[in-house]
Amino acid sequence: MLESRGERLAAELEAANRGRVELLEAVTPEQWRVRGANAPGWDYGEDERRTVGQVALHTAHQHLVQMEIARGGAEGRIAQVAGAYASNQEEADENPDPDPRHVLRLLEANCATAAAMLRGSRTTSSTTR
Repeated sequence: MLESRGERLAAELEAANRGRVELLEAVTPEQWRVRGANAPGWDYGEDERRTVGQVALHTAHQHLVQMEIARGGAEGRIAQVAGAYASNQEEADENPDPDPRHVLRLLEANCATAAAMLRGSRTTSSTTR
């Protein structure tokens, strides 16, 4: 049986998210609050200001934001993402010290929703916040 492109993409997303969750489960509370750094080669302005926890929360939110953007493009429309933050800084300001348990649950739930979307389901039960 041939695997669909959506199924392959969903499986890749789930595998990447699983690795991310496992990594974040291993960080200490002190590491969770360390300021992040831009990836090598990133040269789009100022260095990262958000903490590891804030970046993880942003990633959890982005599972659904990016899926809605992709869906909008596929449907020939500009996506309007309900509940999305206007900027990374706004998101960080509203979440100065995100709870690791909440972020891990959100990563798992939003990844599952995004994977279902990739597989062709219209499930939208998770949240951007």
